[in-house]
Amino acid sequence: SSGINAEYGKWKADSHDFNNRVTECRLATKVLSVRLGQGKDTATLHELMNKMSWEPATLQKSVEENIKEEPYTPEEIKELLRCSEEEWHSWAGRSDLSTFRLYDRATHVAGEAARVT
Repeated sequence: SSGINAEYGKWKADSHDFNNRVTECRLATKVLSVRLGQGKDTATLHELMNKMSWEPATLQKSVEENIKEEPYTPEEIKELLRCSEEEWHSWAGRSDLSTFRLYDRATHVAGEAARVT
């Protein structure tokens, strides 16, 4: 029984981490899109790549030029995106993160895209 609880706890933690990564990817997309003058409506980095007719290497370069390596605070992201609390909650959900590693997430996605193309 304790083995089952340990497995459930691990699964729950993995699921929580996955949800945080999804949130960070979504926010990285919003920040990059706004910095490129494309507005806040783009949902994923893949969608942004298609919209801009980019190859993965171009996405990687744009991330490096437009998203800082250090984690962002929620306040920094809200200011960059000029978003309402309602928009923030629709994008960040119930995230309990105090900082968001947008650069790490976006460079990982760009690297994966380059690897599979």
